[in-house]
Amino acid sequence: MLMSDLCLITHCSPTLANLKTGNLFSMDCPFAHSQVEQWNKQLNPKGIFARIIQRTGGRCVIYVYRREMLEKDLQSTEIQEFLASYGYDDFTPDGAINRLCSRMRFHDDFPHEIGAFLSYPLNDILGFIENKGQNCKLCGIWKVYDDVEGAQRQFTRFKKCRDVYTRMWKSGKSAYQLAVPTR
Repeated sequence: MLMSDLCLITHCSPTLANLKTGNLFSMDCPFAHSQVEQWNKQLNPKGIFARIIQRTGGRCVIYVYRREMLEKDLQSTEIQEFLASYGYDDFTPDGAINRLCSRMRFHDDFPHEIGAFLSYPLNDILGFIENKGQNCKLCGIWKVYDDVEGAQRQFTRFKKCRDVYTRMWKSGKSAYQLAVPTR
């Protein structure tokens, strides 16, 4: 059992379970490159990809995502209009992620549009931006400004997924075995 797999499961189980487009987490850079390569070798056949999207202070931010889900998300007219306001003009998964990486190089924090890559509701992303991160109705995996009940259901669903996946990993299942293939 690899501890790096536990990190992947702890932070990305909803993506591994095909419940969410993507998740983010960070790890030490010296290990990240080879680990991302290994995860891609194992998980790409199941439709799951890992990519280092930022390097800072010896840490790498890793984006784990389902390419088909991201492609579908990026086809939304509302998402395209929103991302275009931040200079996005290529709405393929690789093109959009490249633009996100570029924007991350020039921000101290994550650029707010990152929520569009993580399955956050657009109304909540816009609410966060308009309110400068204040005045949310609920704070969980993301700050909620619109559908509190729907968000609470998602938070519960994602937590249960993480708990089940962690338990299964501790019983000997690998991240590869736990990853659900693209439907």
